[in-house]
Amino acid sequence: DREAPHKTFVRLDGVQLQIRMTEHLTRSDHVLNNKEKEDLRKGHSWGIPKWDFTPSGDLIFEVVDYVGEGVQRTWTDGSRRKISQHPERLWEGFQKAIAGEKALIAEREENHREYVEEQRLADEARRRQEKEQRRAENVKTLAGNWEMANRIRAFAAAAREGLQRHHGVIEEGSPLLEWLDSADAVAQRLDPIPDAFRNLGPHRPVESPATAPTSSSPGPP
Repeated sequence: DREAPHKTFVRLDGVQLQIRMTEHLTRSDHVLNNKEKEDLRKGHSWGIPKWDFTPSGDLIFEVVDYVGEGVQRTWTDGSRRKISQHPERLWEGFQKAIAGEKALIAEREENHREYVEEQRLADEARRRQEKEQRRAENVKTLAGNWEMANRIRAFAAAAREGLQRHHGVIEEGSPLLEWLDSADAVAQRLDPIPDAFRNLGPHRPVESPATAPTSSSPGPP
């Protein structure tokens, strides 16, 4: 990889794995050189290391990516067992690592499919719940409008009867008659039965929203 931090990859059978090779270092007490000895004599110990590290000659070849439980990811090229003498070990190890990575990819994909399906079912359940809630609110609104319409009709009828009893025949065009007529009109507008349920009659299909008639009352549940 030419981009920093310059990782190295192996691509095999459509699968890419990061690899790296490191070398063990041997740690020992630091051996002072003449300049450091002079600095210490003068009381200047800053910058003098405590340890010396030397190459061990033991190289570690490693697949960095996790490829599943129990799958070998490191091979040592030491003085007793060199990878260069048994390259088939590395090739076989790569094949097992690739197989492990494929199994992990398949598992992740299956988990993702299950997650997507769970989300779809949850969304459907939420939409059903919201629809039922809207229906319930619609029923409550229709029932409230129907109840209010009947109360207004009953009140207007009682008012009409009482006014006629006290004043006789109510003349056409009089304010009282206009008020009574307006009360009946309000009740008619509120009543959901004539308009809101018109499309649910026994001989007519439910019309689509684009063709359904406009009504001042909310639609049926």
